[in-house]
Amino acid sequence: MAFVAMIPGSHTLFRLPYASTIRKIKAEFQNDQDIIDILLTSNVKSRNFIFGQSDYNLLIIVKNETHPKAVLRRIRSFLKKDFLLTVTVNTLFIPILSESEFKTDTIKSYLFRNSYKDLVSWQSILSSEAYNFFVRKQDRYAICFNSYQSLDLYFFKNFNSKNKRTQLKNVLRSMANLSKYFNHLIMSNNYAKKNKLDRVSLWNVIFPKKIETSIWSSILTPPASEDKLSNKPLISMPLETEFKSYLYGLLDISFIDDITLTPTLIQPTKDIIQGKLFIDIHLNQNLVIDNQIENLSHLKLGLLEFSTPLLKLRVRFTTKELYQIQNELSFYPFPLESLFRKKRTLSLSGLSNNYIINHEHLIMASIHFLITQFMRFRSLQQKTDLIGSKFIKSLNLMYKYHLLL
Repeated sequence: MAFVAMIPGSHTLFRLPYASTIRKIKAEFQNDQDIIDILLTSNVKSRNFIFGQSDYNLLIIVKNETHPKAVLRRIRSFLKKDFLLTVTVNTLFIPILSESEFKTDTIKSYLFRNSYKDLVSWQSILSSEAYNFFVRKQDRYAICFNSYQSLDLYFFKNFNSKNKRTQLKNVLRSMANLSKYFNHLIMSNNYAKKNKLDRVSLWNVIFPKKIETSIWSSILTPPASEDKLSNKPLISMPLETEFKSYLYGLLDISFIDDITLTPTLIQPTKDIIQGKLFIDIHLNQNLVIDNQIENLSHLKLGLLEFSTPLLKLRVRFTTKELYQIQNELSFYPFPLESLFRKKRTLSLSGLSNNYIINHEHLIMASIHFLITQFMRFRSLQQKTDLIGSKFIKSLNLMYKYHLLL
C-alpha cells in the first residue's frame, strides 16, 4: 500500500480510510469525561503528506485533575483494536498534556519542531475548531535544532536507510527549514524546486543517488584556504600509532578539510583512549567535483576497522561551516556538548575549533532538552515500567558535564 500511495493520483482513493479514522476517534471520545480535546497536528495540506503512507499525529488535552498516563493507555488500547486506526495513526508517540500544560508556550515549542511555516495550525477532531499559533523564538530554536538533528542522523551519519521515503522526508524537510535561517549555507527554495528537492516523489525514492548528489552540491563549500598540512598539531590523544598515521593520511585527500576527534567524557585511564571516540570528517566541494560521493561509505568502513573491544568509533560527515553552526548554536542532543567539544575536541588541521558559543542559544538548548525529556517520558510507548530511568540518566549526564565545565 505504501508503494502504491506514491503513484500520482492514488491519494484520492486513500483519503477514505483517513476520513473514517477521524469519525471513529470522534465517536469514541466525544463525551469522554477526562478528555477536553483531541487535536490533529499533522499538516495534511503539505505536499509531503501522502494518504496511504503518512500517519496522523495526535495531541491529547486532558483535564488538570486527570492522570495523563491512564488516559493515554485507554486511547492506545482503543487504537490498537482497529487495524485501520493502527495504519493511519502514529501510535508510538502520542503527546498528552493537561489543560494548564497546553497553555504553556514553552512546552508547545517541542510540538512545533517539525513545522515549516511561521503560523502553526492544528485542527480539533472533537469540535472541528482550529487552533492557530505564531512561532516564537524558542519555537524557532526547536525547529532549527530538530532540523539539524534529522539532517545529521539521516544524511551525515547514514544515507543508506532501509525506509528510504522516511529518510528523504526528514532530510528534505530539514533542508527546507534550515534554508530559512542559514540560506548562505543551505540550498535556496529555487534550487530545491529546480532539482526536485522540495518534496518526496517516487522518482527520488527509486533513484536516491541523484538527490544525494544534489544535496551535497547545495551544502558543500570551497576547500579551506589555509594549508591544512602545515598547521596540523600533533595528536596528543593516547591512540595507537597506526591509527594516528591513518588519520593524518586522510588529510591528504582533496575533499577533506579537517578531521576532528572527540573522546567520551569519562575515561578510566590516561594511558589509552577507551569507550567511544567521535570522528567528524569535514568535507568540501571537491567531493562532488571529483565525483567521490560513492567513496564515502568505503572511507567510513576503513575507519571503523580500527575499532576494538575497548574503543568504539563513531564516524559522521559534515562541513566546516555546518560544524561551526552546530557548536555555536548548541545543536547537539545534550546542550552542553558544544562546551565540552571546545575543551576536549582535537582538530587535526587546527582549523575547526575557532567558534564562539552563543550563550543565549545554550540556554534555549537546555530548555529544549528538558522539554524533550518530559515529552518523551509522558508520550512515548515504553517497553518497560522503568520509564523514568532514561529521564534521570539524561539529567545525570547533564550534571556531569556541568561539573566538568
